[in-house]
Amino acid sequence: MDWLRESPEPLSRAQLSLETVEGFTFVEAFRWNDEVKKWTIRFQVSLPELDADNPLGTTDWYLTVDEAYPLGRIDIYPAKINGITGTYPHQSYNAEGDSDLPWRAGNICANTQAKVIGRHGYDVEPYTAEDRLLWHCQRSIEWVRCASRGELVLPGEPFELPHTPPSCELSEIFRISEGTIAASPWSTNTPVTSGRARIFNLKTNERTWFVELLMGPKNEELVQIPWGQDITRHRGKSRDGAWVRLQAMPTVKPYRFPETWGELKQAISERGESLRSILSSVTKHLRDAEIHFVLIGFPIPEVVQGPPAITHWIALALPVLSSGNAYPNGFRANEQGHFENDMRTRFRSDKKLVYMPTENWHPDQIQNRGRFQEGLRSARVAMIGCGALGAPIAEMLVRGGVHQMTLFDGERMEIGNLTRHTLSMDDIGEGKAARLAQRINSLNPHVEVASVPLKITFTNEEASQRLLEHDLIIDCTANDELLHVLAGISFPHDVHFFSISIGFRAKRMFCFHAKDESFPVDEYMSEISEWIEAEQDEFKSESFPREGIGCYHPVFPARCDDMWLWASIAVKAIAKGIDSSPSDPVLHVYEQNEDEDGFVYIRRAIEVPANE
Repeated sequence: MDWLRESPEPLSRAQLSLETVEGFTFVEAFRWNDEVKKWTIRFQVSLPELDADNPLGTTDWYLTVDEAYPLGRIDIYPAKINGITGTYPHQSYNAEGDSDLPWRAGNICANTQAKVIGRHGYDVEPYTAEDRLLWHCQRSIEWVRCASRGELVLPGEPFELPHTPPSCELSEIFRISEGTIAASPWSTNTPVTSGRARIFNLKTNERTWFVELLMGPKNEELVQIPWGQDITRHRGKSRDGAWVRLQAMPTVKPYRFPETWGELKQAISERGESLRSILSSVTKHLRDAEIHFVLIGFPIPEVVQGPPAITHWIALALPVLSSGNAYPNGFRANEQGHFENDMRTRFRSDKKLVYMPTENWHPDQIQNRGRFQEGLRSARVAMIGCGALGAPIAEMLVRGGVHQMTLFDGERMEIGNLTRHTLSMDDIGEGKAARLAQRINSLNPHVEVASVPLKITFTNEEASQRLLEHDLIIDCTANDELLHVLAGISFPHDVHFFSISIGFRAKRMFCFHAKDESFPVDEYMSEISEWIEAEQDEFKSESFPREGIGCYHPVFPARCDDMWLWASIAVKAIAKGIDSSPSDPVLHVYEQNEDEDGFVYIRRAIEVPANE
């Protein structure tokens, strides 16, 4: 219901700025809509240059504005009367919308970050009362003009998928892992285009489904999708479904996904496939009175009219299929009879499709915001020491794409560790390695992080043997004995060794890197001894704090911000070192520099500080 109330002064000023806009006509001035708690105007866009039969020549629109104007949201929707009914690029699915509102649901992207409709210069959105509404209306007119010419997207611009029709009957979410076409089975142009799919959900979230296997027509394994330790640990029940891979995206003009089984049938037919044939090959396996799903894949580019880059998948719910011994609607109670009954009833042309959200959880997708180089991501990492330094280093490596890691630490979590550690109170009394592995496995759906609750010593052969499985060894223990143990282990190939330790009060970090078949402990001791002596002299007047009473309770003084800062620097040093592969062992020393105001910068130290 529209309540008669005077529009606020900023909106009145904004309205005045619209009166001279070419192609813009007020149909209704600002009115308050109590249903959506927004101010609204109805306006008409007229483009006289268009042919009379062009549906975009003269169209009506509603603009909604938050009370906080010139701040808040501004949205633009087609009117239900004399508005567009199709869905175009850079537009939400243009459904009928709320029956109590005079506008449809197809909000246009007038402020799209792709700047598709800002090609004429007005790209930066202003936030003054006089200019912001004007900017949105000008861009909406440009949107209509581009839509009428088929120029809402142009070659080379970022590719955008159509929105799926709204269907809230089911809340299942599908996760699939699909890399680039060049690195997938589809690059071989396999003739298999449909079959059965095996999916599973999680015990912790029964409505989240993971695709693990795509099978061919003879139930042969075609695509196996591996998942990491945490996903596997929470694996719930399995279910079969169907899949089909089309040669092109199934869309309905102007630009939307099909809404009914009839539209889907037509779209698939236009791409050289038969929906009937696809369904007949898989429905016979799904007659168990359960809801099943069909995955529809198709190649998409990175940019408009670019080459196919990845296979995108959407998920649909299949209706519960006909089954049992009773004659279904006059058909025989055999597979053919049940199928014909399903095609006549369950898959009737006017039946609405039920879409489920799908997400691609391939590493290339989920790590787009930042990942390490391939050499580091593919490394088999052994992290020795899961304390205040090793824990954040391990976590950052996994977040950056490392998929295989083993954590070595024989200690348990203590209350004092909470000052600097990434674990929590729930972990106190538990093994650091096991609890950290559990945490890190939950950070990435593809990672395999194992834990070894053992201290690596001369007498612990089991732990030493586990190290042989790795090609990147990171020591964060600051334990000289461990380095001598590593020196006595002969690896079957060259291994990257990093020994990382922190100086007194975390002023410095020491990062030793070597690539060899065993750890060069003599070179390490030779390089670092001068620095240790210098530090001892530099801080000889300071004492270690103590947790408890007695000479046996000293703890290393360093704040968490310092430790995590050095952990970040260490990760950068590891990433750089993997690429450089030094021919000789090298020690890098980094130090914090401060003035009277505090932290200034990090630099790499060249010379050992002179003793005073």
